[in-house]
Amino acid sequence: MWCGLAGATLLLASCAPAAAPAPPAPAPQAPAPAVARAPTPAPSPTPAGPKRGGILKIGTTANPASFDVQQENTINVSMLLTPVYNTLVQYDAATGSKMVGGLAESWQVSENGNVITFKMRAGVRAHDGTPFGAEDVVFNLQRNLKPPKGILSNMGWALGPVKSIQKVGEDSVRVAFEYPYAPFLSVVAHEYLPLFPRHIVVEKGDTKTMAVGTGPFKFKAYTPSATFELVRNADYWEKGLPYLDGVTFYILPDRATYVAALRTGQIQRTGRIFGALTALEVETVKKGAQGTAFVVSPALIAPWLQFNARPGSVFSDARARQAVSMAIDRQAAVQVLAEGQGHIGGVFSTYKEWGLSEQERLQLPGFRQPKDQDIAEAKKLLVEADFPTTREITILSRRSERNAATFLTGQLQSLGLTAKVDIAEDALFWPRAREGRFDLLFIAGAGQLPDPQWMVRYFTPGFPLDYSGLKDEALVKLAGQQVREQDSSRRRAMIQEIESHLLAKSVHSMPLVWPFTYIAVAQEVKAWVPGLNDYIGNRLETVWLAQ
Repeated sequence: MWCGLAGATLLLASCAPAAAPAPPAPAPQAPAPAVARAPTPAPSPTPAGPKRGGILKIGTTANPASFDVQQENTINVSMLLTPVYNTLVQYDAATGSKMVGGLAESWQVSENGNVITFKMRAGVRAHDGTPFGAEDVVFNLQRNLKPPKGILSNMGWALGPVKSIQKVGEDSVRVAFEYPYAPFLSVVAHEYLPLFPRHIVVEKGDTKTMAVGTGPFKFKAYTPSATFELVRNADYWEKGLPYLDGVTFYILPDRATYVAALRTGQIQRTGRIFGALTALEVETVKKGAQGTAFVVSPALIAPWLQFNARPGSVFSDARARQAVSMAIDRQAAVQVLAEGQGHIGGVFSTYKEWGLSEQERLQLPGFRQPKDQDIAEAKKLLVEADFPTTREITILSRRSERNAATFLTGQLQSLGLTAKVDIAEDALFWPRAREGRFDLLFIAGAGQLPDPQWMVRYFTPGFPLDYSGLKDEALVKLAGQQVREQDSSRRRAMIQEIESHLLAKSVHSMPLVWPFTYIAVAQEVKAWVPGLNDYIGNRLETVWLAQ
């Protein structure tokens, strides 16, 4: 069965180059917070359909390290460059949650789920006029699956069990797997895996200083610490799109200036992840930018707690880890660390309908209220584990997670435990984490892939973000089974079993709280939807301005 643009679903779960970046130069005047915008009068009726023209103004908080989206692991690069490129498949612009064709107009999955064949869209050309086809796709996927020396790949690990990638005929690409791989379409729809024209990469080696794609917008200009400008691609393969004449990203690293620019209407939408607003910043913006909508970011960032569970460590006994988890007041964490607005810590809280519901989590030890029962049981567990209660516990943290680490020291006092927070810069933090030179540590956790497989990296041995040193055989088995399961209902049950096991039994790696952040969207910005994740939905081809 072939699936494509019309009603396709995520089958594996159910069925001449642009100029290099300019050198640093005196920045043009960025949007300033000098004058507050006057109260907005009652809005006029919105036009019945999309209007053409206008420049969408979006705020961002950092310069791009380079233009190579496949190598730069940050939204500060992908958000700026995504409108320049396309992916193999993509999430629909209307809802941001349904899988549809991208540069592949359709795809077919073999009966056993081990092969997917993609049929490429005809007539696609890169911005320099070069035809784009199956050979370009094979090149990109192979480059990420097995990167050449000196080349990084954000998504190479997520290609996992891909066994072969081949061009079939003139217009198709066949991908074979060692076993059915449920997340694959989400992986190739991710904005960290845009498809570059092969000849550009072959000639230059990478795309760090150029941006030539097939997307709805072309790269125009970059002025460091000022603006990143895109212009409409009049020859875009999706006829009639985009509606905008262009997009300008204003680079505003100073937070006060950034918030004020939004409040005064000088940018029309915030960035995502680092550019999203806190609850307090939302209140500031509301004072000036009347009519602005505030959307909860679909991909949140959590202070993620990990225990050193290596043999001989103070938390090698699961009962000691369970005791600490039971002592944590998650509701207090929401108030203190999330300004009262956030998810009570769950592993898959940002993945709708995948993990445990909040009501189910609230029945677990460490999540339920009042805390009296949990504290009493936690103290018994420490005795059973022969835990050295007089030993000072070291909590390793970076500055970005310092508040969470400090909060935890207070929570440990309810068990009669003392702890110190050890703040380390990245150069020292990561070696200590990898070598197990800590008792507890905090890292930043975020779901960057709109598939729960992304979170497996935080608690499964062999993945890059699990520093616990624990190999829980039951958890490893479940993690391996769920990624092969093509039936979404059965896979969901496995994901929920993983979460229950992690939060109540192995208890070696878990988020403390998911603070809400907000994407602000001015009332004149139409047809933008947040989607399932902050790393999709940034192509902007269907967005238009009612002004």
